[in-house]
Amino acid sequence: MSIANIMTGYDIEETEEKIKAPVKLKGTIYTNKAIYCEDEESVIEIDGSIEISTEVPIVVASSKVTVKITGNGILKLNAGYQQPCIGATTNTGISYGRWSMSSGGVFKRLIVDDGVMLVCNSKVPNFSIGIYNREEVPEIIGKHITAPEVTGERILANPAMAPDGSTKMYAVPKYIIKTEGMTDEDLMSDELKELRDKLPEEVRKYIDYECLEVRVKTLVKHYEQGVPTRILEKIAERIKIKNFVIAEGLGFIQFPDTCYFPEEYAYEGLKLQYINEHFFKNFDEIKDTYKYYNDYCCACLIRYILDNTHKDFTRNEVVYNLVSSYSHRWEHDLSHLENAKLYLKEVFDNQHMEYELRFLDIDAIRKHFDYLNWR
Repeated sequence: MSIANIMTGYDIEETEEKIKAPVKLKGTIYTNKAIYCEDEESVIEIDGSIEISTEVPIVVASSKVTVKITGNGILKLNAGYQQPCIGATTNTGISYGRWSMSSGGVFKRLIVDDGVMLVCNSKVPNFSIGIYNREEVPEIIGKHITAPEVTGERILANPAMAPDGSTKMYAVPKYIIKTEGMTDEDLMSDELKELRDKLPEEVRKYIDYECLEVRVKTLVKHYEQGVPTRILEKIAERIKIKNFVIAEGLGFIQFPDTCYFPEEYAYEGLKLQYINEHFFKNFDEIKDTYKYYNDYCCACLIRYILDNTHKDFTRNEVVYNLVSSYSHRWEHDLSHLENAKLYLKEVFDNQHMEYELRFLDIDAIRKHFDYLNWR
C-alpha cells in the first residue's frame, strides 16, 4: 500500500486536519498529534526518531483493522491516564471523575517490522494496547516491541463495573501479566491475600486473583460482625457476578439456587414466590383477602422475625433482604433495619393490612432461619 502523506517535523505540527493512516513520519519528531487508523490495513511508516505524546497516540476503534508499522527507526508512544497507546479512546473527563468504556472494538492485529523499535509508555500498569477495561489483546507480531502485552498473558483481574443502569464508572480496573510458571497464588496481590486470610477456611477457597478487593473487604466486614460461615459461603460462591447485591441478599436469606437470577427484577419475583410457598399456610385465603398479597407475606415474615429474635447484624440484614424491593420507598439515609421497619409501616399502616400469626408456618420459618438468635 502506498503512503498517502509524508509528515516531517515541521508539517506534522502545522496540519489542522487529523492525521490518518497510511502515513509516513520522517525525521526527528516530537508531537501531540494522534494518528487515526481506520482502513482495514492501516500503514504507518517510520523513518527516524518519532515520539507521540497525547491521550491515545494511535487511535484504532474497529475490530477489522490491522495496524502495520514499517520502515526504520524508533516510535515512542506516550498515552494519557486510562488510555491505550494503541487502541480505542476511553471516555474520560465525565463529571465527578467518572469515565466510561469505549464502544469500539479491539483491533485485529499489530505488525511491527524488524527495522522499527516500538515503545509503549502507558500510565496504566500492565496495559498499553487495546481497550481499557477489556481483556482482549490483538494479535501482536514483531521482534522489537516494548509493551506489557508482549511479556506474558494479560489478564483483567479486577474489571471496573458501573452501577446498575449506568455506563459511568468510578472504579479503576486492575491488570496483571501472567508469565510461564506463575500460579494463581502468585497472581494475587498482597492486599487480596491479606483479606482472604482473615476469612474462615471454608470461605477462602472462593477467593482468587479475579475477585474484586472491595467485595472481599465486604466479606471480611461481615465476618467481623459475626455473620455465620454458611452465609459467607453463600455470598462467596457468587462473589464474581456482576450484581453483587443479589449475591449478598441470597446469602443472608439462604434461599436455594433456584431463586438466583442475575437480573434484579427476575430475582425479586423468584424471592417473593419462595416466601409465599414456603413460609405460609392457607395462601389462597391470603390472595383472596389482600390485593397486595406479596407485600403482606413479606411484611408478616419480617414482623415475626423482628418480634422473636434478638437484635444483631445478621438479623438486621435478613429482614432488610426480605423486603419486597419494588414496593418500598427506599430511604438511603436510614439503616437497613430502619428501612425494614419503614416497609412494615407502609404495609400495615398505609395499606391497612392486619398482621395475623395464623397464616405463618412457624416451624418452617424457625427451621429455615435457624442461624438467627431466636428468643
